[in-house]
Amino acid sequence: MAGSKSKGAKQKKKTWYEILAPREFNNQTIGETLAFSSDSLIGRTTSFNLMNLTRDMKKQNMMVKFKIKEVKDGKALTEIVGYHMVPAYVKRVIRTGRTKINDSAEYVTRDKIKVRIKPLILTRGIIKKSVVKCLRKESRKFLKEFVERQNYENIFSSIISYIIQRKLKSYLRKVSPIAVCEIRVFEKI
Repeated sequence: MAGSKSKGAKQKKKTWYEILAPREFNNQTIGETLAFSSDSLIGRTTSFNLMNLTRDMKKQNMMVKFKIKEVKDGKALTEIVGYHMVPAYVKRVIRTGRTKINDSAEYVTRDKIKVRIKPLILTRGIIKKSVVKCLRKESRKFLKEFVERQNYENIFSSIISYIIQRKLKSYLRKVSPIAVCEIRVFEKI
């Protein structure tokens, strides 16, 4: 008989757990999830749109990645493990007649957390490969100095408030005119 259950076997029921953002976002609720036990939640990741967290329409193209670190009183507490731009936004920003510079490098913060930062730099015109190489070298130098002086939370808050992007753009402007300077990916390693 299909679907019959033996009387002796009990089936566990899943329960709902509320997922809370970290204190940087005032512990607001970002979702709910089902699980058999609270231990199975630890280590799960979820992504959430930054616009919904900050109520700022300008940040609708950014996603924040959270990881559940502990569960207390039926509420899953999270930590920030990453930030990335929506790929459709990256495609929309890129124009013809400009040079696109992608880079990826690992840095260590002041509180000894390894992070990977991937900047996206667009110049105002097409430039030579030697200038591209210089821009990449200078951006790595600037980001290394900035990250080594800050802790993880300060770096994340300065990325979502566009402080790093503005400083990097003005720093690189000395080498070549820059149209767009964004942090495409920021993640904890």
